[in-house]
Amino acid sequence: MRLAGAVACALTVGAALQPPAATPPEVPGGATARDLVREQALAAKVQPSIALANVRELVALGPRLGGTPSGKRAARLLAGKMRDLGLAVEVLIDPPMKTHVEKKWQVLFDGKPLASAWPYNFSPPVARTTARLELLPAGTEQPSKDLEGAFVLTSSPVGPEASLRMARAGAVALLTDAPADPNRYVDWAPIGSVEREGADETGIALFGLSYRDGRRLRDALAAASAPVHLTIELESETFMGRPRTVVGTLSGAGRLSSEILIVCAHGDSDSGGPGADDNASGVASLVEVARALTGAAAEGALPADRPSVKFIIWGAEYHSSKAWVVEHRAEIPRIRAVINYDETGTGAERDAVYYEGNDIPWNENLLRTIEAVADDHAGRLGFPTAWTSNPALGGTDAYTFLPRDHGGEGLTDVKVPSTTVFSGAWDKPTRVPQTAGWKSKGWPEQGDLFIDYSAFYHSSGDTPANTTEAEPWNMERCAKLVTVALYRIMSQSAPPRR
Repeated sequence: MRLAGAVACALTVGAALQPPAATPPEVPGGATARDLVREQALAAKVQPSIALANVRELVALGPRLGGTPSGKRAARLLAGKMRDLGLAVEVLIDPPMKTHVEKKWQVLFDGKPLASAWPYNFSPPVARTTARLELLPAGTEQPSKDLEGAFVLTSSPVGPEASLRMARAGAVALLTDAPADPNRYVDWAPIGSVEREGADETGIALFGLSYRDGRRLRDALAAASAPVHLTIELESETFMGRPRTVVGTLSGAGRLSSEILIVCAHGDSDSGGPGADDNASGVASLVEVARALTGAAAEGALPADRPSVKFIIWGAEYHSSKAWVVEHRAEIPRIRAVINYDETGTGAERDAVYYEGNDIPWNENLLRTIEAVADDHAGRLGFPTAWTSNPALGGTDAYTFLPRDHGGEGLTDVKVPSTTVFSGAWDKPTRVPQTAGWKSKGWPEQGDLFIDYSAFYHSSGDTPANTTEAEPWNMERCAKLVTVALYRIMSQSAPPRR
């Protein structure tokens, strides 16, 4: 890398003092020093401060669930940002889906709100009610006492069935501080769902609590000689909505213009929480890739023969990407690669960038290209300091483009190279065996791969202050890495038809 830096300096500062080399020297990854200078100029178009501002702006709109007013406001906002970048923009109205809005709520204890309390998705409304609090011991499914008119607190993992059981027992609302672990969800509440797909009977409202708020209630119950009361109110609505998916297209050119590259991210906070990391961060990274490539196109700095690039922000995770694949079946064979962003805003234990799916054979060229970019630009401002490919983990929109036998939805059998770039996954660390033949220079550890996670995953704590503001470098690294990788893919010859 010292060689690359020295040559870059000669090209940009001392070019008048030295004649250009007839054949620029090679650097690791197959790129020349002159190539790296061009790539650095391209990557410099990524604006980290704008990415951070975009996350704050999106979170201020609310959870942005597909088909909800906040989801529609987010789509309008993002369509405007894409138009400002010079992209041709289309806003797609996706098929109807069941969705929900929690408009306002309060959980009051001793006259003061429990700040972490957050309603689970699809919780039915609760008129302002003051009632006694009953404790349901962990692991208890059937209550042993009368719960008529009570609020119930449990540390057991809960969901639709628990909510329904408590409703049948006469409870008014259910609260959980699961996992009740002093090292996890300490000051913020996990968020789940009480939706029972296709069922007519509904349960009661369910609120997540942080470990600290759960402990406050438990301590009060243990010390009390008389019933402990809470006051709860929830204004919510469940209805059929139509998500808005925003598509911005940077037109291709020359003999490769019929080929397609897709950069995508789900635009909703699918948990129903603030959604800064999941997935305003992924959307912000995507917008910065679009900024860099549209700026380069305007300067004539992209290859003369290149694929079109579609920047797609899904209105609702999976629902919208599945609808797009079904509607655009004829285009699928022309897709050269799909790069999906999901959770590029934080990590709990590593400052790392991951790109998944190295156990899918036809992903190899795409992932090797991303890895070569990380290798070649290691140590440069705004590029990853730790990086690795990893096997497919599942659970995000990239899999919509894959066949069923590789984690897809069965919507296509075309072997589209498809990956997700991220800085953390799930809510706790995962170790997975590395795929044979894959070893990244940016990952010195041997043995199973450590997959970093978010301490704020699907929780009330997924705010800019806790994620993107605390680790502002993650989105920049993910954006620059993908920007340069796309530039290299544009420069490659078109692959054979599948």
